[in-house]
Amino acid sequence: MSSQTVIPVDFEDRNHPKYEASKQNALLPFIRKFPVEVRQAIYEYAVYVDHPIEPQPVVSLSNKFVWGKSKKVRGYLEPDEEALTVVSLARTCRFFYVDIEICQPFYKINLFQFSRILFMHSYLAAISPQRREAIRYIELKACEYSRSFWHLDHLGIQRSVYSVQTDEDVLALMSHGAQTEDRNTQLRELSLTVSIQERELSRLQRCLIFANKYDETMSAWNLSCFRLQLVYERRLFQMGNPMLSLPQTIPQVDRNLLLEINNAMVRRGRVIRGTPQWFKNLDCEKRIQQAILNAELHFTGLSRINQIRNEDTPGPVSLRTRHSLRTPADDLGVIQRATPKYDANGLLNWGFAGLLNVRLDDAGVGILCQLQWDRQDTSNVSWENLYAVLSRDTEWKFRYFYRSKISPASRVTLLEMETTALPRRVLELGLSHGSLDAFVPGTNGSVKFKSPSRVVLEKWTRLADRWDNKLAKLQNTSS
Repeated sequence: MSSQTVIPVDFEDRNHPKYEASKQNALLPFIRKFPVEVRQAIYEYAVYVDHPIEPQPVVSLSNKFVWGKSKKVRGYLEPDEEALTVVSLARTCRFFYVDIEICQPFYKINLFQFSRILFMHSYLAAISPQRREAIRYIELKACEYSRSFWHLDHLGIQRSVYSVQTDEDVLALMSHGAQTEDRNTQLRELSLTVSIQERELSRLQRCLIFANKYDETMSAWNLSCFRLQLVYERRLFQMGNPMLSLPQTIPQVDRNLLLEINNAMVRRGRVIRGTPQWFKNLDCEKRIQQAILNAELHFTGLSRINQIRNEDTPGPVSLRTRHSLRTPADDLGVIQRATPKYDANGLLNWGFAGLLNVRLDDAGVGILCQLQWDRQDTSNVSWENLYAVLSRDTEWKFRYFYRSKISPASRVTLLEMETTALPRRVLELGLSHGSLDAFVPGTNGSVKFKSPSRVVLEKWTRLADRWDNKLAKLQNTSS
């Protein structure tokens, strides 16, 4: 399914401040004499970048991105390189801007590289449909700790619903042209790059399992445009190459596995032809809009272009209502909060990314919690009262904080544990204040309290015992 190109430029608008300049530019030989096909070829030479474009959101949930090297300034990313040629070219005159928006040369010829599938999801959902449908080359660099099938590490691990949904959403956003099987509009190369260390047999064996398995399941591996690249000893090897030659310096065991993977990818290329039906089914307006909604951006790129952010927000009425209470921040590509930080009961209205510390207050009676508000901005933190933070919805974040401190891999010190509030104390205050109670609907529209479940209390009790044991062990060691 393809989208119509919407160009918000009216050359006949006499009230536009650039109307006279546009009239003069229309007489230039480049615009008046060169056909659009020739101009497009020139644009492609001009906007080509000789290395991958790696988009990164300036802040979480933003529809604005920086590329390449960047630096964090006042809590958000700023580019640390010169502006892309396509940006400067589009700002030269309105005719160039219209040409570039119609042809989209920047997205057609450049390689877009992502280190995380979440960044890929956000980027594909944030840009306009015309730009997304023009992308031909995408590369995902495998991340060691991802459970997504893109990164091979979910084998033998139960995948979460969230990761499965994200994978399917990304595939939907890349399905343009699947229904018509038009080669000129479809994605041409979807590459997965996996780094392999010497004698890292488990990863090579996982790659071999995937390479040998081809069926009708919804997987990027089952697309004809899929490519597998392995980085071994800092050298890139394109799998699926019948003429692949490996250096003799590679250990024989690794060498044999690499050759098996390559031969399996060669067979895949011969077997997988055309577009699978499940990929065609993803190429529909409803599924693509759902994928954009699941990215949870504050507003999409198309909404920003049309200047109707709040009115064009996808999703249910409740979501559109919440968005109407916020103000767009054009410099960051997000919607600023307009809701109060605390509700009438003193509880936090805002969500937070992580819990960094839990300690007693100066009086030694209450407990303060250090919160990180943005996952990407480690400087955006504040201290909040326990009663404002702890609830049935957030208590798992407290347990995660304490578990990470006493895990076998943790190098927590005695001083850190002694200056951290005891989990048993957090539980006592939470129970006495009712923070762990839940509101449940009663009869005739009434609301009643429900005490914490036995399972939740048992988890906290076990955690408190483990904390006490770890603290006692460190105290005995230091003495």
